[in-house]
Amino acid sequence: MEEPPPTQSFSFAELFLESDHSVRNPNGTCSTYFPPPLIAFRFGLVTVFGSIVALIGMVENLLLLYLFASRKHHRTSYNLYMMLLAVFDTFVSGAYVPLMSVNVAGDFFEDPWLVKIWYSYMRPIYTISHVGLTASTFLIVAATFERYCITMNSRALKWAQRNRLFIASFAVIMGIFSKGTIGYELLYITAEDCKGTMMEISLTNRKFVYETQYHEWMRLWYRNLVTIVAPFLILLILNFLIIRALRRQPQMTVCSQLAGPAAADISKRKMARRNATKSLLLVGICYLFANVFHLVALVWEQNDSEDARNQHEVWSKVYAILIDVASLLSVVACAFRLPILISCQQQLREEVKTILRNVFCCKVDKKPQDDNEKLVTSGQSSHTTHENGMETSNKEKKEIRVCLPVDGNDNALIPSTKSLSNGKHYSIDGLQIYFHNGNETLL
Repeated sequence: MEEPPPTQSFSFAELFLESDHSVRNPNGTCSTYFPPPLIAFRFGLVTVFGSIVALIGMVENLLLLYLFASRKHHRTSYNLYMMLLAVFDTFVSGAYVPLMSVNVAGDFFEDPWLVKIWYSYMRPIYTISHVGLTASTFLIVAATFERYCITMNSRALKWAQRNRLFIASFAVIMGIFSKGTIGYELLYITAEDCKGTMMEISLTNRKFVYETQYHEWMRLWYRNLVTIVAPFLILLILNFLIIRALRRQPQMTVCSQLAGPAAADISKRKMARRNATKSLLLVGICYLFANVFHLVALVWEQNDSEDARNQHEVWSKVYAILIDVASLLSVVACAFRLPILISCQQQLREEVKTILRNVFCCKVDKKPQDDNEKLVTSGQSSHTTHENGMETSNKEKKEIRVCLPVDGNDNALIPSTKSLSNGKHYSIDGLQIYFHNGNETLL
């Protein structure tokens, strides 16, 4: 078995490990175990409160995942990002209890058996949680960029919508690339003379981490800048620009510019799109708030050594609480996704109610599963009957009602005599519409 390097420290970017007793005491004897600072307070914060929040967040995100995955108009629209975000939020919330809560509980009860169980599954769950956190970060950035393009009516909007699946896949791949090896970097050290004690197993890094440029380039620069600092700054800027644009937009909708029966539907759709923008803004703000503590700890680490933190009792306690709060806020942000989305978007709220009624009630409403999937419906038959009973052909003037499920969640039914062709732009009643692969986008 490899021997650990002479000095080891885990950066804050490697969340969840800082609270591990064996990392702080790798060279101690079997009889010199020292519990982490403020362990009773941290037990209540992490193991009790944090576990409750994590379980709630996991259930909520499973509900969101079912909602988005079971309806085609969500899978093929902007909510693709929300669906993937629900997947990784479920992983992050589900990993919190075995990774953080059990770890702190082992220190609180000083139970070697519980600590040994924790080590048996720590590395794979640790990797999954970090991949989930990082992929979620990139997905939020991608979703915010598309929402920014919609709000600003940017020329990049068409590109972002056509390549939505590619962008989302790239965000997931970046999450795997950035944190997929984080579990392999860790090494277990077993002290044979300490079997059955709290100090039987300790954790360190493999030799290649510090003996090569891997630590400086991958861990220090890439992971800190690309997965923490850059997304934080990008979201901060995009959210500021979106809020400023929303404040400048007039409250009047396009109803005043349209004539005909579609005016009310278009007005409703405009409001739905605005509400969808607000919901994503709140999701982004939750992320920014949660990651403020990440940035504070990151700056602290770069300007202070681990030995200096441990030697000062007060700062050691503050640092331990800072790390626990940062990890807790990550799952709090996951738990807030569902309340934010259903409070801002009426149709999502109604769809969630329908799902819950179907789950908890015996009687299921016999409604179409997905009205938005009815893309084009004929408004008239091929023959009409006049008052005199004469049947006349009406094939030449067939009314088509176009459903617009993209970017908002309410349909705008637009009467038109045009048939839609794939990859074409249309102007229908003064509205610019792009039709591609069965999806219409109101520009």
